[in-house]
Amino acid sequence: MSSYRLTSERHGYCLPASSLINFTPGEVEVLAVLKSILSSADAEIRIRSRVNRVHNMLGPERVDGLVINIHRGVAYVAWPNGETTIESTRHLVAIVA
Repeated sequence: MSSYRLTSERHGYCLPASSLINFTPGEVEVLAVLKSILSSADAEIRIRSRVNRVHNMLGPERVDGLVINIHRGVAYVAWPNGETTIESTRHLVAIVA
């Protein structure tokens, strides 16, 4: 039977908390913007699914669109009025029946 005891020793692969990366408040905001720009497509949005577009600065709310194709976070959506638009998947919400 082996016994283990707790010690305050650190192994070579353990880093002290002071060596972790620290960001200033401005850098955190820039990283958040980059993450939102480079984020992948929403997993809920799929080809042939029904979607709504939320109201944002780029345009008004739209309802009952049909996703025709998705490529790198951009969806081609056909709307009931016959118009087809290119939308960011971040601005689309899947319609759940």
